[in-house]
Order: sequence, then C-alpha cells, then structure tokens
Amino acid sequence: MRWLSILSGLGLLAVIAFMAGMWTTHKYWLPWRKVDELLPFVRSYRDTGLFLPQYSYHYRSASASDERHVVHDPDRASDGNLFLARMDVQRGFMVAELLDRDGAVLHGWEIPYSRYFGGSDDFPGHAVEPLPDGSVLANFDSGHGLLRIDTCSDAIWIRDDMAYHHSLHPDEKGGWWTWGSVQEADGQDQRLIRFDAEDGHTLEEIDLIDDVVGLSDAQHLAMRIPEDYVFNRDPSASGQHDIFHPNDAEPLPAAMAEHFPMFEPGDLLVSLRNLDMLAVIDRDSYTMKWWSYGPYHNQHDPDFEPDGTISVFSNNNNLERSSIIKIDPATSRAWDVYWGGALDFDSFIMGKQQLLPNGNRLVVSTMEGRVIEVAPNGDILREFGNILTPVYSAVVTSAKLLPPDFFDNIPTCDKR
Repeated sequence: MRWLSILSGLGLLAVIAFMAGMWTTHKYWLPWRKVDELLPFVRSYRDTGLFLPQYSYHYRSASASDERHVVHDPDRASDGNLFLARMDVQRGFMVAELLDRDGAVLHGWEIPYSRYFGGSDDFPGHAVEPLPDGSVLANFDSGHGLLRIDTCSDAIWIRDDMAYHHSLHPDEKGGWWTWGSVQEADGQDQRLIRFDAEDGHTLEEIDLIDDVVGLSDAQHLAMRIPEDYVFNRDPSASGQHDIFHPNDAEPLPAAMAEHFPMFEPGDLLVSLRNLDMLAVIDRDSYTMKWWSYGPYHNQHDPDFEPDGTISVFSNNNNLERSSIIKIDPATSRAWDVYWGGALDFDSFIMGKQQLLPNGNRLVVSTMEGRVIEVAPNGDILREFGNILTPVYSAVVTSAKLLPPDFFDNIPTCDKR
C-alpha cells in the first residue's frame, strides 16, 4: 500500500501546485508575472529571430509593396519630404527620420526612452513632431515623458512629472496641446495640457473629469458616465478601468472657422477612443458644443478639414480592415472616404492621417509599419514600409509630409 500513499501524496502536491499557479495568475504575482513579461519576447524570436517588445511589430499587409520606399505615380504624388517615427528593431528603440521624395534619409534622430528617462525601450513614442529649427518634440504612452531634442538627439528640455501621451498639436498662439495624466496613459485622471515648446512649461490645463464631465449633468450623461460613478484619481493607481483613453486634441484653425459656423477658432476637437467618441469642447467655457459616437470604432487622429467636415482614422478593432471616415458635424452624415477604392490597410491600435494640399492623403497604418500616400479616388501613389521580414514589419508610430521649406535648413548634426 506504500505506493498508494506515494501516489496520493504526489496527487495532492500536483493539486496544490495547480491551485497555487491559478492564484498567482489571478493576482498577477510572481512567478506568473515574469512568465507573462517574457512571453512577447519568446513569440517575437519565434516570428522574427529577434527578441522584440510586444506591439513593436506585426503582420505586413498582403497588399503592401515589398520595397522599403516606392513612388508608384510620380506625377500625382506630392512634393515634399517625409518625416516619420518608427521602431528600429536592430537598435532596439525609436528613431525619427527625414526622407526625400526618392526615399533617401536626409537626417535622423534617435529617441530611446531609456536615454532620457531611464527604464526600458519596450514601446516607442506615440507622438513625434518636428519644429522648423530641426528640433523634435516627442511624448511616450508608456512611462512618464515629454521632451524636446535637438538635431543631435540631445535633450533641450525634459518633463517627467506626469504621463504625457498620444498627441501633439500646435495652436495659433505659440502653444502645443497634448494629453497628460498623473497616473498613466490609460488612467482615469486625464488633463488637456497646453505647453510652451521653448522650455516645456505648462501654459494651460483643462481637467477632463472636473472641467468637462463635471460641468453639467448633460455632459456627464453625454460621456456615458453613470450617476455617482467614483473616479479613480489616485496617482499610484494602476490597472483601473480605462474608461476614456483620450488620444487626440487639436484646436480649430482660424482659417477654417468659417466652414464650421457652430464652433469658434481654438475650440478643441478631442478623441476618446474607449467611448468611440469625438467631441468639440469650447476652449473657455469647457462646454461640449458637439459630440458623436461612430460609425468609427476605436478611432485615432480626428482632423478638421477645409470643407467643413471632420475626418478620422477608424481602427475598426477586430474587423481586420481600418478606414478613413468623414463626418459632417452640421448634419451628422458620415461616409468612408475610400469605399470601393484600392486602399486596404489595417491597424488595430494607433494610426494617423493627414490631408495634403493637393487633395491626396497620407495614411499611417501603424501596426502594419506602413505609410501610404493615397489619391482621392483611393489609388496608392507612394509607400514606405518598415519591413522586418517577408511576413512582418516593425511599427511606424507617426508620419507627416512636410513642404520643402518647412525647415530653416535641412537638419544636420556636427559635434566637432
């Protein structure tokens, strides 16, 4: 009977080990936390032969070019230089690059999170914006960080007092708008921050909960927040329910105001991804003058457009095809800009879009690592791919087409 006792003991140990494993998984304790942190690196090595952070690469589009940069139609493609921010997997961090029309790199900036803030470079910055003197603004969705670097990638100033995240947009009075939180990028504490690019100091702050949601019962209801909901404002809190996930904020330019008679110059167009919501907020009173839910889904980068419409990158999470949606705020009519055309792209998170002066549009399919210039009829005119393997590309977090005279001089770095 001794062997029965041994088997019973082993069986009991197995049950205890199983229950302990389930409990550590439920509580996200060691050792499961470490196993969970390592899994993305194991998967990336299986996929690419490299140890890469989660969300730093994804499948390439079947319709994407196999060339890193290609101009399909030189006659219709826009003039200017392409500024983009991408994950450089060989170096293990984010870089920004300026490419000419032929795809040659005119200048590059290195923007590793660890260099300026410590920690790791697991996720590249979300918003990266060039300035005419060749310096660059950047923020990071992971960690706490907003900074400006010079042409040699040295910090001009750094802010690490809160999580600055997702977007960077200039206004017409010399300030820049971004989102900030004392918690983390997906925390419930969210503020619209206007700062001075010269030294980074805050010029203005609008608290999403206190100033906008709390302004009236009507705005509380419009945000779909239940009565008596208790927000988590604890700076040390993590893992709380991500009810807003704000990812863009940009002011209405004075030159476009006549096409939006219901708004005033400077009114802020904001995107709240987890509500599938766009809203326009009065800059002074914090009143929501307009809001809309869908037909976009998990959206990013809404823009005011000169024809009086608002365009937005609709991620369409889990539908395997993203789209550019336009909506008329005066009538609520909405449509897919490239319905029936050749454009086919899919980014389940992130994404950017830019209407160009000639009517073309630059589309950044972030997770596909792809930048596409597309004609109004949907024809693909130019592509950039952050190609990693025949199957995978590393992410491109942002890109924009700059006019030839954007920079005072083409950026250079000479430390001699």
